[in-house]
Amino acid sequence: MWINVKDKLPNKPSKPVGQTDLKLGTTYTYKFTATDPYDLELSYIVDWGDGSFDYKESVPSGSTIEMPHRWTRKDSYEIKVLAADSYGKWGEWSDPLIVSITKSRDRVYRPFFELLLAFFEKHPNVFPLLRETLGL
Repeated sequence: MWINVKDKLPNKPSKPVGQTDLKLGTTYTYKFTATDPYDLELSYIVDWGDGSFDYKESVPSGSTIEMPHRWTRKDSYEIKVLAADSYGKWGEWSDPLIVSITKSRDRVYRPFFELLLAFFEKHPNVFPLLRETLGL
């Protein structure tokens, strides 16, 4: 029996899985998968909801894919995934995962303050010296 592999589209990808309450400027990784009815290799497009897209090609059907992304503005975004088979036939978009960037990036400033605190712990007499120098 002959089967035309161009007849059936790849199955709808799974809804992306990953963290949804995000900090600005931090990279997060999201997982998803799709299968092809004929077990063909798949290619993926990920729409991150912020105007950027990523592409991954030549992935075995049913494989779990992990892709990282970092957002640069506070807002809510919908992550969606689309799969195509090796004949270029695109299926449908996954259900979206809604993520929200609500927290400011604090990890950039934390090392600075930790260094500053360590400096003052090693040099406890610096405050009187600064006061004297600045005339306070």
